[in-house]
Amino acid sequence: MPGRRQQQRVCFVTGSTGFVGLNLVARLLAEGWCVHALTRDTASSAAKRLASLAAAASAAEGSKLVLVEGELGARSGAELAVPEGTEVVFHLVLLRESFSDSPDAARRVAAGGLVEHGWVPETGDEHVRINLEAAEQVLAACARQKVRRVVFCSSWSAYGFQPPGTVVDEATPSLATAPLSRCG
Repeated sequence: MPGRRQQQRVCFVTGSTGFVGLNLVARLLAEGWCVHALTRDTASSAAKRLASLAAAASAAEGSKLVLVEGELGARSGAELAVPEGTEVVFHLVLLRESFSDSPDAARRVAAGGLVEHGWVPETGDEHVRINLEAAEQVLAACARQKVRRVVFCSSWSAYGFQPPGTVVDEATPSLATAPLSRCG
């Protein structure tokens, strides 16, 4: 119908305060999307950088940023609340364990694969389990709201350490072998 306003597109972004997430949110806002952005702490400096994107994108008609405070994974104790009417969920989050020691420990682990006390490497079973739980939580929330599209962005570590010169593509086996079928 002529003159009828087009309905605003709605999306949900996990990992919205990371490098890829911030750039994705900026692009979505510039295109006029209503973006629900998951962040652990809406008062954090990363969330404030995210919120500043809304002001920068205010020229785009209809763009809107909604900060959603929450955390993924079994430790959160709550279901992920994807808003009704969400067209697409961008799942970008990578849950990391933190170092209990110094930043120097991070450099030693990255350089030699050394496992420090209190930290689980990205290729470790616990790390894979935690990230699979988060992905399952996202997919379950999408199923509840009948979201039609989920875009998942993983890290290089999903493939583990590969020999030099290895080409990683869609046929390369992932470390995550557990099926994501429990969510419906």
